[in-house]
Amino acid sequence: PFHSALWFDDGHNYLYRNATWVAQHHIASPSGIDPGGDTQYTTPMFLVFNLLIFAAGLIGLLWGLSLLRWYLTLAGPIWAAFLVALVAQWQIFGPLTGQALFPNLLYYSYSSSSWIFHVCVIAAVITLPIYDLLIKLIHSYYRRSLQLAYFCDGEDIEFPAAADSPYCPNLLLGACINDFRRPEDKELLSDFTLSPLFMGCPRTGFFRTDRRMRLGYAISVSGAAPDTLMLTKFDVLPIRFLLSVFSLRLGDFVRLAPDGKIAKQIGTTFRRLEERAAPSAAGNEVRAATAQFLVQRVWDGAPVASIFIACHLLVMLGRGLDDVGSCGAYHVILQMGLSGFVAVLLLSFFAFAPQLRWLMRSPLILQFQMMFMHRHQAIRPPPYVYVSDGGLIECLGVLLLLRRRMPLIICSDACEDMNVTLRALLDTIHLARAEKLCSFFDVRDPRRDVQLSMAEVRHSRCPYLHLGIRYEPTEAGGEAMEGELLYIRMRLAPDDAAPERGLLEKAELMGKPIPPHGSTFDSNGNGGARRHDASDASDAMPPRREMNGLWCSGPCARRCPGRRFPDFGTGNQFLQPRHFANLCALGAEMTLPAVKYIAQKICPNGTP
Repeated sequence: PFHSALWFDDGHNYLYRNATWVAQHHIASPSGIDPGGDTQYTTPMFLVFNLLIFAAGLIGLLWGLSLLRWYLTLAGPIWAAFLVALVAQWQIFGPLTGQALFPNLLYYSYSSSSWIFHVCVIAAVITLPIYDLLIKLIHSYYRRSLQLAYFCDGEDIEFPAAADSPYCPNLLLGACINDFRRPEDKELLSDFTLSPLFMGCPRTGFFRTDRRMRLGYAISVSGAAPDTLMLTKFDVLPIRFLLSVFSLRLGDFVRLAPDGKIAKQIGTTFRRLEERAAPSAAGNEVRAATAQFLVQRVWDGAPVASIFIACHLLVMLGRGLDDVGSCGAYHVILQMGLSGFVAVLLLSFFAFAPQLRWLMRSPLILQFQMMFMHRHQAIRPPPYVYVSDGGLIECLGVLLLLRRRMPLIICSDACEDMNVTLRALLDTIHLARAEKLCSFFDVRDPRRDVQLSMAEVRHSRCPYLHLGIRYEPTEAGGEAMEGELLYIRMRLAPDDAAPERGLLEKAELMGKPIPPHGSTFDSNGNGGARRHDASDASDAMPPRREMNGLWCSGPCARRCPGRRFPDFGTGNQFLQPRHFANLCALGAEMTLPAVKYIAQKICPNGTP
C-alpha cells in the first residue's frame, strides 16, 4: 500500500472496474469523473453547432433558401443516432467511468439507471392509449392557428353542418393519400376528396363523413403543405424517420369506416356524462361530441395498445428479476416481452389478411409503417388512411370541378411561382387530358394553342386569364359540353406604382372594393392598359412593389434583401398584418373584374 486510497479508486484505474465485481463487493460508485473527458467538450460543441445551423436555416427561409430543408433531412437521423449512442454509452461505460448522461447532469449510478428505466417504461405504458393524441401536437397547433385566423371567435364548427347552411357553398376539399393502393393500382398517389356529406376516392371507395368531424380539422388535413413537400421532393427513409419520430407532420390518419358498436356505446356514455356535468354550459354540445370522438379513438386502438402494455410490463418484470439474481427467469421473461413487440410489428405487414386487419387501427402501427415507407396493399382499404395536402397531385382544386363538369369555374392561384410560369395550371391541364375529361382553348381564338395564351400572362395587364373548356361526351354519340375558366394568378401588372396600404378596417370590408391609385391592371378585364398618374400615389407610403417579407418597413425595407411583394417565399412564416392587408387588397383588385364578368353573364340585364 503505497497510497492511502484503494487501487480501484485511483485515477484511470476506474477503467478496470468490472460491473459484476463491483456489485459483489459492494463498491461505491465513482465520483463522476470521466477519465477520457472528451464528452465534456464534444457534446456542447455538437449542440452549439447544430443550433447555429438551425438558426441560419430559419433566417434563410425569409430569402427562399433551402438550408433548413437540407439540415432537417440530414440532421434528423443524426440527432436520433446521437441520442441513442449517448444513452448506450452511459449505460455501458457508466459503471466504469461514472460519466454524466448530459454535460454535468445525471451522473451514472445503479439507482439512477434503474430509475430512468422504470420511468421510461411507466411513461410508455401510460401514454400508449393516448399515443394518437401525443404524436399530433404540431398538427393540433396548426389546426388551432387556422381556427383563430378564419373562424368567428376561434370556434370550430361541424363539417357536415356546412351542408345545411344556405349561405355556405358546397365545400370540396382536395387532399391525397399515399399509403394505400389496390393490387391493380400502378400509381402510388391518389387524390382524395373531403366534403360535408361524403369523403373518399375511387381507390378507397366513398364513405359518409363522420358527423363529428370538424371543419377546421378537415381544412388542416387538406392543407398539410409541409407533408406535401417532404413526401414528394424528399420521399426517402430519413425524411420518413424524421416525420415519424419527431411527429413533424400536419396531416393525419383519417378513419374511413364508421366506428364499431362497442366504441359507439362507450362514446355515447361519456357524452351523456359530459352533458350531465354541465347541462346549461355554453359549448356543452361541442365538448360532449369531442369527448365521444376521443373516447372512440382510444377504444379503437385499445386491442393493440394492450398487447404493447403487456410487453412493457414483461420487460419491467424481467429487470426486477435481474436485480434479485434470477438470471434464468430474467432471460425467459425478457425474451417473451421482446418477442411480443417483434411479433406484432411483423404481423402488421400482413394486415391485408382479413384476420389481421384489426392491427391497422393502432396509431403506433400506422406510425411504424409510415416510418419504414410501407404502403398498405389490399383489396379493401384499411380503417385509417393518411391524408395530406392535395398539392401532391393538383394544387388548384380545379380538377374536382372539371370532374363535375361545371359550366363556369373561377380559380385563384397563389402557389409559389414568382416567374409566372403557370406550372400549377399546366399540371391541371395535363391531368384533365390524362383522364380524358376535357380540353382547353383560347376563347378569343379557339384555333390558337392555349399555352401561347398562358405565356402572355406574365406581361399582361388583364387580371385574369379567360380559357374555354370543352368537356368530352359522357357516352358514345353524346354531345360535347362547353364551359369557361377564369384563372387569376397572383402577381403585379407591369409598371405598377400603387402605394403600400394600411391595415384593413371593418368599414372598408363592408363597402365596395376600390382599385388603388397607381395600379396598372385593367379594371374591365379586357387586357387594355389602365392609365394612371404617378402623382396619384401617396407620397407617405412607399410603393408596394418594394415591400419585403420581413418585419421592417419604411426606408429600411428598401435596403433589406429578399423577395418582394407579392412573391414572398412559402417558407416565410413571419408575415405581418400589413402583409396580409396588402395581399388581400391585391386579391380583391384582381378578382373584381372577373366577378363583374360573371355577374354580367348570369344577369345580362343587370338585375339579380
